[in-house]
Amino acid sequence: MMILQPPRFIRLWGALIATPVLMSLALAARAEEPAIPRGDLATTSKTIVSGRVLLPDGQRAAAAQVAVAGHRRWHRRRGGRHDSEILGQAVADDTGNFELTTPRTSTAEFYDLFALAALDGYALGMTPLDADSQRSSSIVQLGKEEVLRLRLIDLEGQPAAGVELFVYQIGVVRSDWGGWFQNVTFSQSPERLPFWPRRMKSDDEGRVALGGFSQASGVVVVVDDPRFARERTTLGGNKGEKEQILSLPPSQIIEGTVSYADTGAPAPNTRLTMRDAVGNSDDRGRFRINPSAGAKMTILAFAAEGEPYLTTHTTFEWPKGAAKHTIDVALPRGVLAQGHVVDQDGESITGAAVQYRPLLRNPNNRDSLQLGWQYSAHTDTDGNFALPVLPGEGHLLIQGPHGDFIHQEIGSRVIDVDQPGGERLHPDAVIRLDVPPDKESVRADATLRRGVTVRGRLVGPDDEPVRRATIVSRLQVLGFRFHGHVPTEIFDGNFELHGLDPEQSYPVHFLATDNEWGATATISGRQAGELVTVRLVPCGTASARLLNKNGTPLGGRQQTFELVVTPGVARHDRKAQEKGLLAMDGDFVANLDRQHNWGLKTDDMGYISYPALIPGATYRLTIAIPDVAKEFTAESGKNTELGELTLPVE
Repeated sequence: MMILQPPRFIRLWGALIATPVLMSLALAARAEEPAIPRGDLATTSKTIVSGRVLLPDGQRAAAAQVAVAGHRRWHRRRGGRHDSEILGQAVADDTGNFELTTPRTSTAEFYDLFALAALDGYALGMTPLDADSQRSSSIVQLGKEEVLRLRLIDLEGQPAAGVELFVYQIGVVRSDWGGWFQNVTFSQSPERLPFWPRRMKSDDEGRVALGGFSQASGVVVVVDDPRFARERTTLGGNKGEKEQILSLPPSQIIEGTVSYADTGAPAPNTRLTMRDAVGNSDDRGRFRINPSAGAKMTILAFAAEGEPYLTTHTTFEWPKGAAKHTIDVALPRGVLAQGHVVDQDGESITGAAVQYRPLLRNPNNRDSLQLGWQYSAHTDTDGNFALPVLPGEGHLLIQGPHGDFIHQEIGSRVIDVDQPGGERLHPDAVIRLDVPPDKESVRADATLRRGVTVRGRLVGPDDEPVRRATIVSRLQVLGFRFHGHVPTEIFDGNFELHGLDPEQSYPVHFLATDNEWGATATISGRQAGELVTVRLVPCGTASARLLNKNGTPLGGRQQTFELVVTPGVARHDRKAQEKGLLAMDGDFVANLDRQHNWGLKTDDMGYISYPALIPGATYRLTIAIPDVAKEFTAESGKNTELGELTLPVE
């Protein structure tokens, strides 16, 4: 049986994002070399990444292939998978040192940034980078290679020979994130990344052996063979299995034709997605997709960029016992909203994301349309965009690239029902539309205001730079909402805040989970040009006892609580929002600090402790839905006693 190795060519980049599944790498030590200074405060269009690749025994890894990759916060392609993006690549010299240049990065634009390194005979290495640093340095350590083995069988238990597979994700388990994976993802093998494993086939016994990783790696492989449904499985991840067995259900082939609803003509180059499969219609509008198995299917069809046709989705039950099903898709015609996006100085903005949302009362809206976050356009190099919209009332929401632009605040009910209140949305610009039904296109130009960047140093109680921490503020936006599920990480005491209004101040929370240090600081846009110092102090704690409505202790109960980033009513309190009130910005603390707060439960007597709370931060403990909650502010080195809390349960 042949062991599949990553090819021997130049190896170059990698990326990550926090989601499940992935790879054999050692999160390498950063402390062995001093941090590279960030340089002056001038904004540049490039980032320089340098460092060293080491073998498992600490020796220099000459000629190792290195790559840098990142996962953008915005999808770049309508209807596409949220793949990683290759930013740069290099080959280490004879001493294991490397240096490469990437386009400018920032934590406002990328979930995270990684350096990957590979060398034949060793397990791939991966280490996080400081996305805000103009010059960053890291050590990437390779691991000891352990072959990952998989055996494929059909539903009758017979070997599945000659089955095609590809590697979809490679990642590493983060123990400080409650076992979550950070990973690099490619829905198709990246040609620009030669050390990424190529497509492979199982042998006559249905076996596959994958080299270049270790048992500590998490490697997701996807079955992509017309005889079987598209299945995925994770190899490694310290499961301790010498050989993993995967049973493959037969394929469920979907085929059909995409046409334009108004003319009946074939719709070529339509992008179609089903479950975890992606395909395109040919020049006659025909398509064929082999998704993962299921009894209920939904197919999304995205017209080619720049066409005036709307995205639609169709849900159907799989015919019992069928191996193939035919379904035709008709793309409804919309009105093309065309616009030019500039900054306050009239400069065109490339890469701004534009999303359309109709008012709920718009009579042209219907359930079969796919609008919202999956339905967006991006401005081209001249700042222009084209996005189909519906006749009638609606809004375009625009977010600039790089996180450099000043967010507005608007309630979701304004966007949905033309009334105040709702969840807080933070677009960089909003365009109100009322499109006549007889129009073929409408203009929708927008001006975004560039904000300022504040840079700072994060130090501990000893005034030494904090090696690793997370930062949370209302500037942290994804899909126009505050987003805390993927905390912004900072390294070596350096942090940046992007897109600040020069006339506003922002509460910002910092947490170093390993040290249990934290701080809440108020940072102003007027501090741009300075180097702001924030000093962390020991975290606080809180404790409570949970009782049911009969006064009996609630043992073994998981009780969630939230960090309040922007004050407001509870996010689930619809009645308050319908009265015109805005919901809080915030997130469950377990999403922000999985190391300490993932799966907290009461003991047998109903007592519960909340550890590692950020001093000066406000927390909300939900007692009942929708409107009973306990709020408190954490204090450094102190325990906040919340007393006995009665939940309205038996």
